[in-house]
This record gives sequence, structure tokens and C-alpha cells, in this order.
Amino acid sequence: MGKNGLLDVSPLKTNKVTCLYFSASFCPPCQAFTPLLIDFYNEVNSEDKVLEIILIPFDKSEEDFKNYYKPMPWLAIALGDDRIAKFIQYFKINKIPKLIVLKSNGEVISSGGRMEVISDGEEAFTKWR
Repeated sequence: MGKNGLLDVSPLKTNKVTCLYFSASFCPPCQAFTPLLIDFYNEVNSEDKVLEIILIPFDKSEEDFKNYYKPMPWLAIALGDDRIAKFIQYFKINKIPKLIVLKSNGEVISSGGRMEVISDGEEAFTKWR
């Protein structure tokens, strides 16, 4: 979903890189990383839209989810969506925050995107491409 509701995900295939961001408002490491990720997202997309991020929420309530998601400039899967459990199982997510980096064809480029953003900044995107 975007800020205005559900959307068609087929345009994601035109992005060079898509990240799945597994996160929650109650998680202190998530709270620390999210502002860095917002800056990273805005820097990478400053000239052209080449990166998309999709929040996969772990929040317990709709209100917590909405408040946490509000400042994020990217997409999100709605809290309670059945796909969340499928993503968690498929990518073997056992702790958050987690940033999975995907090519446009869905192939995993990195399962350690969070640490790459922290250590390499915008250069991480260059490596992912």
C-alpha cells in the first residue's frame, strides 16, 4: 500500500533495486535505523526513482503501525496482510530490523542490507546495482 491505499506492484519491476524492510515501532534498533534508512532512500532517489522499499510491519496494533509508518516515504504491506507471514517464512526472518535487498527479478542481492546502509551509506546502493 502507498500513503493513499492499495497500489499495483507491477511498477516495482522497473526499479533497479527493491528492499523489503522488516521492522516495528516497538523495536529500539528499528527506531534507530529507520531515520538513517529514510535519509538513504531520499539520497539514492534524489535524481531518479531507482530504489523502492516496502515495509513489512511487525507492529501489534493498527495505530502503532500508522504512527510508525507516517514519516516513511516508501510503500508498506498493510498490517494483518497474509503476505507478511509468507515473507517472514520465505526469508527466514528471526529478528528485526532486517533489510532484504532484491533485484528487479526478485533475486536476493543481500540479506544484510541494514548493516551495508549503516557502514557504506549511499555507496551500498552502488554495490547492489
